[in-house]
Amino acid sequence: MYVQSECKLAAVTSRLEKELSEEMKIINELETEVNRYRTIFNKQFCADSAVSLKDVESFNFYVSLLRNPASANRFSMDEWDNLFHFTDIVSNDFCTRFLEAYSYLKWKDIRLCCLIRLRFSTNDVAILLGIKEESVIKNKNRLKKQLEVDIKHSFEGFDEYINQF
Repeated sequence: MYVQSECKLAAVTSRLEKELSEEMKIINELETEVNRYRTIFNKQFCADSAVSLKDVESFNFYVSLLRNPASANRFSMDEWDNLFHFTDIVSNDFCTRFLEAYSYLKWKDIRLCCLIRLRFSTNDVAILLGIKEESVIKNKNRLKKQLEVDIKHSFEGFDEYINQF
């Protein structure tokens, strides 16, 4: 009887440990998402700044992409415009400044850099652009050379360059 009780207790303990592990994973994912929002909204949308309808639409579009990148098969020009607008809001006019500095870049390069600046993962960027992850990596490497950015660390260094631009 004692052995039976120990077996049941061990089974319950194992199940609870598994549930706790799953809950901890969910908590970590939520903390990551909260930190992502904090990073993006650091010093943005101050209480004294006016928020336009375009600002709200841009934010809503961004949040929809965060929640489900696969839902955005192909962006319309208006959706890209919303994303560029949102990027400018949360990153000190990144798109505007980047286009001024690198006016010779192609449209696809600007889109890639915008998504990097918004801290989408390589996988999410691939989904949003409708290309393979390998293509995202190749495009980052090509852009790094094209921008003549002296980065000793490969792709993470390029992402950091874009994020600090």
